Amino acid sequence: MKRLVGAISIPLVVAFAMPAAAQTAGLQAADEQAVDALISPVIASLKGNSTGAAVATYLKTNKLGAFDDATIKALAEKVDEGLAKYGPAVRCDLLKEEERDQLVAKRTYLCQHQKALTRWTFIAAKLPDGWAAWTFSYDTKIEELF
Repeated sequence: MKRLVGAISIPLVVAFAMPAAAQTAGLQAADEQAVDALISPVIASLKGNSTGAAVATYLKTNKLGAFDDATIKALAEKVDEGLAKYGPAVRCDLLKEEERDQLVAKRTYLCQHQKALTRWTFIAAKLPDGWAAWTFSYDTKIEELF
């Protein structure tokens, strides 16, 4: 009986692995550039003191109305307040790139600040009129990287 279960489970694993592999085939070059153009100003701003403004610009690319002006302003202020504790970033490294069906891209960065490390995660979605911010987050939960 154990052999039968083992023989059945192997093809199932392969069958389920194949669609996942197809989903992470990567973006076209133009799409990669569009996603990078959305995110790179935020990452670059971490070395200065305009991160809140860069986050606001990123969030305003979402044309679905997910973020109203008051929410964007509050998030930008919260980011600036949080980062004031850590100091400017000394460096930021791209840790992980993930894509799904050429429609969703996720980028995770690890940034070294003067007083802490932060993890930044951005999710962008390809809408009919181009790439737009979907969500972003940052935290100091570095232990979750392992």
